[in-house]
Amino acid sequence: MEVDYTLEPIRGQGELALGFNSVDIGLFHMINATMFVVEEGSGSHQFSASVVVKDWGAEGDFQAYVYLSEFPHGNPWTPLATDTEVLTFAK
Repeated sequence: MEVDYTLEPIRGQGELALGFNSVDIGLFHMINATMFVVEEGSGSHQFSASVVVKDWGAEGDFQAYVYLSEFPHGNPWTPLATDTEVLTFAK
């Protein structure tokens, strides 16, 4: 999965991360191994991850979730930007 991002110059560095709703339909489990530090400005990043696909059936869709946050960030923190993509699979 490839994502494009723009990080405002005032931020310095940011963190991109990828997750999936493979355990709970309403929650995204972030994959720590995908966390990637980016520099200010615009760019793109290609994620590669393995995940157990969950067929949510009538409950909803299996989705990928990406966030961009400040790096480093405190606790608690809020992402600067997020995006989701519905993933479909041939049966």
